[in-house]
Amino acid sequence: MKSTRLEQLENDPMLPLVLRLAVPTIVGLCVSAAYHLLNAFFVGRLGAEAVAALAITFPITMILTLIGQAVGTGAGSSVARSLGRHDHASAAAFAFTAIVLGLGIAILASGSIATSISVLLTWFGASNNTLPYAVEYLSPILFAQVLLVFNMICGFIVRAEGNTLFSMATQIVAFVLNAVLDSLLIVGWDLGIAGAGFATLISQAAAAALYVWHFATASGVVTLGGHPTTGSLERIGVIMAAGSTAALASVAGIAAMWLLNSTASTFGDDTLAGVGVATRLLFIVALPISGLCIGAQSALGYNIGAGRGDRVRQALTVILSLSLAFSSMCALIGVSQSHALAAWFVTETSSIAVAERAIAAFLAASVCFPAVAVTIMLIQAKGEVTRASLLAITPDGLFLIPLLLVLPRWLGVNGLIVSPFLSEAAAGLTATLVLYREWRRLSRDERSLRV
Repeated sequence: MKSTRLEQLENDPMLPLVLRLAVPTIVGLCVSAAYHLLNAFFVGRLGAEAVAALAITFPITMILTLIGQAVGTGAGSSVARSLGRHDHASAAAFAFTAIVLGLGIAILASGSIATSISVLLTWFGASNNTLPYAVEYLSPILFAQVLLVFNMICGFIVRAEGNTLFSMATQIVAFVLNAVLDSLLIVGWDLGIAGAGFATLISQAAAAALYVWHFATASGVVTLGGHPTTGSLERIGVIMAAGSTAALASVAGIAAMWLLNSTASTFGDDTLAGVGVATRLLFIVALPISGLCIGAQSALGYNIGAGRGDRVRQALTVILSLSLAFSSMCALIGVSQSHALAAWFVTETSSIAVAERAIAAFLAASVCFPAVAVTIMLIQAKGEVTRASLLAITPDGLFLIPLLLVLPRWLGVNGLIVSPFLSEAAAGLTATLVLYREWRRLSRDERSLRV
């Protein structure tokens, strides 16, 4: 079974291989997104202060989540290339180093936050009314986030070996358990917002136990034993360098989202509500495309490591075609049904008017997202950190933030709405040019091997 997975990465027809790898990852991402909705639903029953506490603690939990994303991305890229070179010892060494590194950083970060929890929460906007709720929720969540970092890194590792089904299974187990425990602890046992924190902690512990079992029983291709003990610092550098791409993109995205919302709020609550609806719909469209790229990255990284340029081109063609077909369909629906979509989420006439225009603009721009996502995936899989990082911050850092600082001042709400459209278009064009050069390079390498 272990060798079969690697043989599939190297030999299976690309379309069914990509779908087999990507669908479980897409499901897993959707489950993770549903977790936040689930928590918001149950905590919402506790009152406005509890909901505000959830919002206040979100930036802190995002900081810890970024640790798992950065280290996990670096680990997945390194492990996949090592497996492609048939260097299982190196793959195991990268996996072990990533887990130890991620856990170490997460424990230090959570411990530092715990020692100044009230000060941090007040700095993030907690009032005297919301502070007790925020402390009550964040106390167990800090422990849960350490386990979440472990789970995220392990998820990237098992996906790198082509075992996306197991990663999906752990996420579903955690979600179902969290749903049951939210109802039991918050409502049944009347633990309030602390119940939500403990529900998350227990569900993440269950997922972590599954990953411990997976590696302890050597159920996958990558094992955590029998790897070289030297070169740890070099591996840490490779992991952190590769993972910095995801971290920079997330930081730029968070900054752009804050600026978008704060600028929208200056035009009134109706504008903020309308733009917020369009932003959430754009996130929904981007989620399956991101899942497709994350799931299929093992096929890309493995064949890059194996020197199979023909397979890399096949993978790129399939991934880009699927993501473009999906985003084009969403763009068509968004433009043609913008009013109906807006009316589904908001009821005020003024909010519908803003949301209708924002949905049409944002979803029309979604056709540019696949080029950016696929190009970043390719450069990252090759281990070219600087180029991947620059490309990752291009949509939000290089284009959207400057546009938001300028266009709303000149064009008002229209400038606010058109800024994300222009930034996605510019980023898409930039990524297309980079992808074209990479494609030609792969073609030249393939011809030279034939000669």
